[in-house]
Amino acid sequence: MAPFLAQGTLVKTEGERVILGYPRGSVAFTRIGNEETRRVVARVCAELAGRPVQVQVVELAEGQTAPPSMAQTRQVREREQKQALLEKTRANPLVKQALATFGSDVVEVRQGVPKKESEA
Repeated sequence: MAPFLAQGTLVKTEGERVILGYPRGSVAFTRIGNEETRRVVARVCAELAGRPVQVQVVELAEGQTAPPSMAQTRQVREREQKQALLEKTRANPLVKQALATFGSDVVEVRQGVPKKESEA
């Protein structure tokens, strides 16, 4: 269900109603538009909001301007975070010294998961 939710856009919130939009004819619209699926999504939203929530799913009209989908928003945020980490790494004095010594450049930075002390 999550991949289909991620393809939608938050069109509007009105009080206790959340309106999600999907491109016309998309599989995601069909899946999320299913009554049982909408009830599950509404229940999860209600738990998070602490109040009842109604979920409405609509097809976006051809050429209708819609905000970016949740997946697109996440991709932009991840790209920005990667770029910020790269710039922070390049600004580190030790990295600068290594780059000057070896005449190279940092092209990618990966953030590792810290090991627990028991694993070290």
